Amino acid sequence: MRQFVPKIKRSQLGYLGIGNRRALGNARNFDVPSLNLDYVNRPGFFNGESLTRATAATYTDQDVIVRTALAGMARMQGMRVVRNLIVGNSEDLTNGGWGNSSGGTGTGPTTTFIAGIRPDGTSGFVSRVQLSCGAGTTAADVSTRFNSFTATFCVGSFWIKSNTGSSQKCSIILASTRADITATTSWQRFSLFQTSSGTNVQVAQFGNWKDANTADILVCQVQAEDVTGQTNTNPGECVSVGVLSTPFHGAGVDGVRYFTTTNGNTVASNVVTEATGAVISSAIRQGFLVEAAATNLLLQSQTFDNASWTKTNATVVANQAVAPDSTTTADLLYPTTTGTLRYLGNAVGVVNSATNYTDSIYAKAAGLNFLCLLDFAGVNACWFNLATGAVGTNNTTLTPRIVSMGNGWYRCSLSGTSVASAFLYALVCDADGSTTATTSGTNGIYLWGAQNELGSVATSYIPTTTAAVTRNASVATEATSLFPFNSAAGTIFAQYIQPVNDGLTHTVVCVDDGTANNRILIYTSAGTTYALITVGGVDKFSASIASPAVGTTVKVAMGYVVNGGYAYQNGVAMTIGTAGTTLPTVTTWRVGNAAGVNQLGAPIKAERYYNYLLPSGRAQNMTV
Repeated sequence: MRQFVPKIKRSQLGYLGIGNRRALGNARNFDVPSLNLDYVNRPGFFNGESLTRATAATYTDQDVIVRTALAGMARMQGMRVVRNLIVGNSEDLTNGGWGNSSGGTGTGPTTTFIAGIRPDGTSGFVSRVQLSCGAGTTAADVSTRFNSFTATFCVGSFWIKSNTGSSQKCSIILASTRADITATTSWQRFSLFQTSSGTNVQVAQFGNWKDANTADILVCQVQAEDVTGQTNTNPGECVSVGVLSTPFHGAGVDGVRYFTTTNGNTVASNVVTEATGAVISSAIRQGFLVEAAATNLLLQSQTFDNASWTKTNATVVANQAVAPDSTTTADLLYPTTTGTLRYLGNAVGVVNSATNYTDSIYAKAAGLNFLCLLDFAGVNACWFNLATGAVGTNNTTLTPRIVSMGNGWYRCSLSGTSVASAFLYALVCDADGSTTATTSGTNGIYLWGAQNELGSVATSYIPTTTAAVTRNASVATEATSLFPFNSAAGTIFAQYIQPVNDGLTHTVVCVDDGTANNRILIYTSAGTTYALITVGGVDKFSASIASPAVGTTVKVAMGYVVNGGYAYQNGVAMTIGTAGTTLPTVTTWRVGNAAGVNQLGAPIKAERYYNYLLPSGRAQNMTV
């Protein structure tokens, strides 16, 4: 029996996500969304979304390493990221980001950007580089084309091919590392790895590695990556710079792309063999991290040997271990002598009394297993077991949390009401409930990334030095004119991680006219999930249900139509408080925020919109 498949408008195809045929084949009952934001399986902005966040921010990647996202860059929690550090243009080597260098009998190369067949077999443009080391026969006789950047542990790669019809000797350089290669008549991807700080990549011809006094080669897809802390330090997938426009490769900034797979590329004799790695576990791929603005009020947040931190009967040794961001910047804290109250502390200064603040710090056992944090007044204590990852005795009135960051690291925090001034006191201890620390060599704990911020939860880490630093809010939006939106009937689906219950409003999705007077809204607050429709400032439809546990995955579907509607969470019907009568006129879809505020404070896995009212049973099934 033939199965009926509804006709799909061409305008809808761009919103189906990866693999349109696959999306259709797997869609439940062939319901096709007119907007499909799938941040878990296709991480990035590919459907017309725009992101505003004018500051850098941190997130964790697939290896649970704390990474820094550039200003305006979407943070896709748990994904692998490739960032190309090439300046100017990775394809056009005539671009101003590139320069010439020569020595001895060599002269600067002649570079042109010409039409040609690219490595993938498609027609396009490539760079022709005509190198000339001259008649000299030493390494000092050189001709190079270079691009400068900054990186710590760097891998550089180039697609190179001979332009003469026969093989030619040439070289590639990454900072101080040189590799002599042979460019053949077929495209090959060559790479180099530099364990110290990388500063430039170069294609070159040297007098002691040449077939003739000149070399004529084609070059494209040049890439430089900082691979600090990565499991696979081979070159990742090629990500262009200076070629695409917003949103570039989906991250919102040029030269950056997220992947849902591990790096499967291998290198032998400087030649890269490209392959797709294994799919990253769905438990790790959490989606688009959306947070409100926050300020770290603690100075010198990861330099505990600095005078900003008072050391009492304790010693701090800087840069003794690999930190959660994979750099060797974690400091060691150990008791100078045996006794009670061996600690370091930092005064935040004047804060708003009777207001919720959160202290947090990353810690790892280094011979002693217990970290103790004091409350904001420096009086009562809470212990954290760094061997088991459990909260121990809590004598404070604050809320403690401990989160595993991998490799023995934990982020420990205390949240609650402050006094007129606040401090972060971190004690190294022998046991739970005890402030005693016994001296045994340098046995102690490693510390990194201290933070004090307004609010009842530790948000993503904000590094500081000599002044407090603010991370701006993430505001992601899309005009409803960019996809088929139906103001008379529709269905909204959202999948996200349940945020911490701090009594504030956390928006999952909001479709509005720029105000709170006309909107369709899904949000969570004070342990309850809500679905709401407001028209002219009056709530016309409302539904609610108890929110699931913090950190678990939530699925919500909400359908609207004149004089009707429904809402489901994780397969359970929400309680209808107000039945729908009329519907608002809206203009903007907002991902995890409501008019730029009330951010979710957690990752969003997916949001979908259907421009018709789905049968309630099918909508309910989506949330199971």
